[in-house]
Amino acid sequence: LEQGGASLRIPRQLSFNKVFGDPLPFRRKKLRIVALINGVPYVNAIRETRNEDVVIAPPIAPPGQMPVDTDGAGVDQDSIETRSDDIQTAASIGRSALGSPRLDGGVGFDGVSLHPVMQRMTESFSKLAEALPFTQLEAEDVVEAVDRVGEMISLFGASMLPVRTSVTDNVVKIRKQLAALKKADEKADTRLAFLILADVATKHKGKKEGSVCLSALWMKRCMDFQLLFLKRLIDGVDSYAAAKEALDAKLVPWQGWLLRTTCRTGMKMVPTRAKIIAGLLKGGGGGVDPDIAEAAVMDSMRRLLAGFSVVLLEWGHFVEEHDLNFPEKA
Repeated sequence: LEQGGASLRIPRQLSFNKVFGDPLPFRRKKLRIVALINGVPYVNAIRETRNEDVVIAPPIAPPGQMPVDTDGAGVDQDSIETRSDDIQTAASIGRSALGSPRLDGGVGFDGVSLHPVMQRMTESFSKLAEALPFTQLEAEDVVEAVDRVGEMISLFGASMLPVRTSVTDNVVKIRKQLAALKKADEKADTRLAFLILADVATKHKGKKEGSVCLSALWMKRCMDFQLLFLKRLIDGVDSYAAAKEALDAKLVPWQGWLLRTTCRTGMKMVPTRAKIIAGLLKGGGGGVDPDIAEAAVMDSMRRLLAGFSVVLLEWGHFVEEHDLNFPEKA
């Protein structure tokens, strides 16, 4: 640590094999770093062989952006599974909420003020639901909605940092590809489905780190996690149990040991159900009766699922139709 603990230096000559040990000493290691620095998610993997010292110090990146992993050793996410049974059930819950009064300026059930992220998510996914089928959705509209989910996850503290980091990281990767595409051709087709299939049609690009295809698949997997987590909260399940079930069902089957261990360790710090409810209220819900607070948040979640679950269901159909459930683990 340097500058009174404000920065972290990893010397070029530091041997990961010697420090961490390895039953296969000839194997080159990568040191995976997942952190939250000044409120900005940071993820990177430092190689065993380095040409210079690595210094991590704030500011890491402007808010809403991820640091660029120049050696391609960041979060390797190249698989996805679509579990349409849970999504279909959630879609039913969501559709049942379509007849409920819309949120107005973040005010929900019984006049309780909700955190702005609830309104932003509901509006983003309602917009997507109205624009379905999935093949017609603009990439930026999908990315914007997914970014809102990252905002919600950030309210749960460090417990879901790996998931939040993955969401933010892949949002930035797709936006980077979009910017390059528009720079080359202002009239280019920027629908997400078109960009995904264009990657698949290019040899080896579909599974390439940083591609729209791979980034979108990982975003979808994180959305599946968040959907199941919210659905279980609506069902009245304890927050830790809900997070563990969502993690085991939607992420663990496609994670390598390191990423799986990181996520499971984080989930042990998931806030209590009461704290999550309070976090989703404007100003932390101070002075609001707990029963009324829970009713307001659950009502808001049902409204959110009206669009969220339907969009994920259609997205899942697209993934299945084009055989994009890559089996490789991250």
